[in-house]
Amino acid sequence: YFWMVSIPATSSNRLDHDSYADAFQVKSVSIDRFVDKRGVLTSQQLDEIAAAVVLCVGYTPPALP
Repeated sequence: YFWMVSIPATSSNRLDHDSYADAFQVKSVSIDRFVDKRGVLTSQQLDEIAAAVVLCVGYTPPALP
């Protein structure tokens, strides 16, 4: 599924098990709710998650002038 971005557990990202970012489950939340940091994403993983969100919401960039 294009909206599920795989995030495999590695020693560098400090995750205990393989995870997924579900682009259909994007929500706005207060940063006060972020108490514990669970892992670290690479810039490539963040780009993949952002691309999946763009596809889910149907964003089309405006035409250049």
